[in-house]
Amino acid sequence: MVVFTRHSGRWLFSRHRMRDTWETQGGHIEPGETPLAAARRELWEECGAEDFSIAPVCDYHAADEDSAASGQVFYVEVRSIGPLPSNEMAEVREFDGLPEKLTYSGITPVLFARVKRWLLERGVPVHTMLCASVFLRRGGKYLVMKRAENKRLAPGKWAPIGGKLEPRELNDPANACLREVEEETGIAPYRIADFRLRYILIRIAGTEIRQDYVYFGETDACDVIDTNEGELHWVDEGDLLSLDFTPKFAVMVRHSVANQDEKRVFVGVAGVREGTPHVEWSVLEDYD
Repeated sequence: MVVFTRHSGRWLFSRHRMRDTWETQGGHIEPGETPLAAARRELWEECGAEDFSIAPVCDYHAADEDSAASGQVFYVEVRSIGPLPSNEMAEVREFDGLPEKLTYSGITPVLFARVKRWLLERGVPVHTMLCASVFLRRGGKYLVMKRAENKRLAPGKWAPIGGKLEPRELNDPANACLREVEEETGIAPYRIADFRLRYILIRIAGTEIRQDYVYFGETDACDVIDTNEGELHWVDEGDLLSLDFTPKFAVMVRHSVANQDEKRVFVGVAGVREGTPHVEWSVLEDYD
């Protein structure tokens, strides 16, 4: 059986002592056990969960040329975790989504997507991810990143400079953005002028609500550092529309190019219309 486990809004994955990859909790059903009893046992053995709620999600069957497996998938909300028992697992770690290095990379993403759909259908409270990014301009060029192919989120896609807000930054996306810029490009905040919020983008991905604060700014910096996040490029303003951004940023870039003189902040709620990515735009205004 396979157990997908959440604790405080984040997913728990375990690492076997003999591997450097991550996996869900789960395993074989012992003689005389029910699938539910086996799931409860494996959950304690492989992540130390003590107080939790558990529910069946679906049955599964997976096969390749060499082997086949079938069983039941469970979803667990953990309220408290004790010490990890001394068995085959070396550690347990919390992730916002799937780890990049999975032990069972063929089946785990498929089952994970099924669990997230199951949660969404039941109105389970979703996890929220807050991000901040910036389109920096120097002359007629913008600094953007082509994300590395080994990244779990948007591999090989183009993106502005930025990343997730740290817990201490939840009320300060501007400083989070400036931190990300310095970490990923080497450009210090004092080299950035006319730094202002232009967009707030909201979308749902599975059971996760993602909110991006998108800034624009000017810089006189030319040189940038190497980063393992991807490749940094100065791109002509006229070429931005031809880059392979994620759908959310692609729609935003088109809107920005069509509204270059606009000073107001726009809020975009992403969705799909007639099978095509679509964003509904509103101007952010104070009603007082």
